[in-house]
Amino acid sequence: IFGADMSIFVSYGGRFTFTEEQCKRISSYIKRPMGLMKAACPAPGGGVTDTRLNELVELYGNDTMFLVG
Repeated sequence: IFGADMSIFVSYGGRFTFTEEQCKRISSYIKRPMGLMKAACPAPGGGVTDTRLNELVELYGNDTMFLVG
């Protein structure tokens, strides 16, 4: 099994139907080591805009990369 530096996933608030709670859970799983794999950096995208960054940093934390656009 290979690890990853970051893991991209769909964030809530865009055109996809993921909820805020689902996205928070996905992010927390990515941040945890799994067996021999080290933790990775969550990278939510989809519905991420510069005007939402404060809200999203509050939810996901400072240890998150955002796909803005």
